[in-house]
Amino acid sequence: MQTSFPFIAMMPPPKDAPDALISRVSSESEAVAVAMQARGFKQSWYAAHLGKSEAYISQIVNGHRRVPDWFVEPFCVLSGSNLLRQYRDWQEALAMVREQSCARRAIRQMAEQLRAVA
Repeated sequence: MQTSFPFIAMMPPPKDAPDALISRVSSESEAVAVAMQARGFKQSWYAAHLGKSEAYISQIVNGHRRVPDWFVEPFCVLSGSNLLRQYRDWQEALAMVREQSCARRAIRQMAEQLRAVA
């Protein structure tokens, strides 16, 4: 796996996608596909710059391969968009909210049990 991407320092930083777009994206693979389509370059171009085969990129775009962590930063720079990173951050934030909600529900249930025996 290629771990060094010298082009990152030479390219402009990627731009953030609008919140309305992030909320419409349904998966990491869709975020990759949308960012690629917006940039207008073919999968072969991304594959060459990322040191991977076109088939590998195609599997990511089609959802047959998960998006690896190492892929996010160089892909965002190449695509010129932070859509993939923002989608991941959004999913992580949602997971944290769900986790907190479950914890609050468990506390309420335990409090109810304690009240019942008091």
